[in-house]
Amino acid sequence: MSTQSRKIYEFGPFHLDLTDHLLSRNGKLVPLTPKAFEVLVCLLERRGHLVEKDRMMQAVWADSFVEEGNVSRTVWMLRNALGDDRNGHKYIKTVPKLGYRFVADVRVTERESSISDLENLEPEPTIKIPVEYSTSDELLDVKRDHGPSVDLNFSPVGGLGNGHPVLQESVSPNLIWRRYRISVLFIISILAITVALVLIAFLRRSGTSADSNKSIEALSLKNNSPRNGQAKDAYLRGLSFCSEAHNSKTSSEADLRYKSGLESLELAVGLEQSWAEAQGELADCYIWQAASDASYYPKAQAAALTAIKLDDSSVKAHHAMGFALWRADWDRAGAEREFDRAVELNENGKFGLPGYALFLSSDGRSEEAIRAMEQASSIDPYNYVTRQNLGFTYLRARQYNSAIEKFETAIEIYPKQYLAQIGLGETLACAGRYDEAIAVTQKAIENSADPMPKTDDRMKALRLAWIYAKFGHRKEAVKILDEVKQLPEPPPGSINVIHFAMVYAELGDKDNAFAWLRKAFDSHSQTLVWLKMSPEFERLHGDTRYVEMLERLGLRP
Repeated sequence: MSTQSRKIYEFGPFHLDLTDHLLSRNGKLVPLTPKAFEVLVCLLERRGHLVEKDRMMQAVWADSFVEEGNVSRTVWMLRNALGDDRNGHKYIKTVPKLGYRFVADVRVTERESSISDLENLEPEPTIKIPVEYSTSDELLDVKRDHGPSVDLNFSPVGGLGNGHPVLQESVSPNLIWRRYRISVLFIISILAITVALVLIAFLRRSGTSADSNKSIEALSLKNNSPRNGQAKDAYLRGLSFCSEAHNSKTSSEADLRYKSGLESLELAVGLEQSWAEAQGELADCYIWQAASDASYYPKAQAAALTAIKLDDSSVKAHHAMGFALWRADWDRAGAEREFDRAVELNENGKFGLPGYALFLSSDGRSEEAIRAMEQASSIDPYNYVTRQNLGFTYLRARQYNSAIEKFETAIEIYPKQYLAQIGLGETLACAGRYDEAIAVTQKAIENSADPMPKTDDRMKALRLAWIYAKFGHRKEAVKILDEVKQLPEPPPGSINVIHFAMVYAELGDKDNAFAWLRKAFDSHSQTLVWLKMSPEFERLHGDTRYVEMLERLGLRP
């Protein structure tokens, strides 16, 4: 039996074989992309020392042109594979603005091993690479390294049914059995549909009423079995676009993908109006878009209501309805009923419920909110919106250190996302870290556009004015306020109205703060749902006008 010398790195439960490019955990293979493996080796070779981002790019991506964001995303994927993101970065530590350091204890050995040693490892049959976290070069590297048995297919990744390109490799009899089982299930589904159609034809011949026919047709569509191939294609395209929107690098890119996803899902339900699952997905996608553009809420409610009528067990439909009742109607009691129903139906934890987490956070139910948002983030780890909302959930809980960590992680993955940077600046200010808060907020204002509709980018300076006011720099805050007031007044529904209110509140000018808040109420601004827990309005607590406003939102002080 042939043997060869192998260089082995061991850390925690992990075992990295440099010779065969293999990483295992407790004897079980851990799938990594080639670039992620190279990054890990680069860190291990300089363990305990700083590895600058430039040096890492030269070592790993020397043959291709990539942005610095590729390094951040690859490190993030690597942390996920190591379980590092859930355990306080005990393996890979970020050195802000510079690079990374491998901080765990590492044992390096040279050993003789036979080919049979590899046969004792239990393989992981699927390597999943969401397209937003890889380059075309990386995909080609995997194809080249793993040979012709690798296929690039679109398959759902994560608990929300998100469609991403996935690389799949046939490496074990178990995988062969799974594929065989899928074929069998497909045949059974075809037979079930055939039986349903035969039954419909029989009932029609026997004089059964039209209502009964519609009920049977609806039943055949309850479990993702559309009869119209065009509807199914549109549905899958819609899921893919909406999934990509969650992972977009910029807000404008996300907006375009959401709209493409909605167009496809609207086509699907237009062709198959009794397809409950498609109606639920459409309601869910409307909600993601409505969070920044309230005009989508009526459509979300209509789609959710249709889905619930067709199938009351739709988790996404109840979740979407709850979110719309909360944000658009300020009906907290009705929203809680819908959210409770979604939680009840989701007892196995298949779906993340980030909207429910935000609902809890808005009322100060912080422990429940954090638990729900952490679960949503773990189920759909590639969703940047959930990532940054996790930071805001910790911020509203006044857990500033955790909030800072979550925002920094989100920014590391998506450095151009404005709201995560603003959230980090706000959290640093609340934590008393004045210079850092100013620097982060100034960078966000200069380099990123405000993604909210009806906004004037020149009014982003109000974010900075609030920080100046918080630290007693009244002159600087008032100067910004006076400059922004020379601009056209923000239109109804603009978040800039809220920004004026928060600066006046921090300056102690309550009359002007409430005057601007009344304008927000007049336009039914959905941002008002954060009035109770937002740090920007702490100075208004106890004022009778503040209490009255909370009551209008269905909240208690």
